Amino acid sequence: WLSLGDYLAANRPDPNRKIEWGVTFSQKFAEQLDLDWRRTYDAILDDLGTKHLRLVAYWDLLEPQNNKFNFSDLDYQMQQA
Repeated sequence: WLSLGDYLAANRPDPNRKIEWGVTFSQKFAEQLDLDWRRTYDAILDDLGTKHLRLVAYWDLLEPQNNKFNFSDLDYQMQQA
């Protein structure tokens, strides 16, 4: 605990710094919520006006079968961004 206190004392965040928020989009999570992931993704970009975006690339979606790759969904996300 002493080390943590020393670290925090030496690395205080600047309260006046500009914070830029972003969004992480997960195709799988949208699907788990029974959402149309493309409509949800487009709404995040258009309605929220997202400027900082992180995309998640799931290997099981990119390679659904051994040595058979499908980048179409990730390509769509990149093109829209």
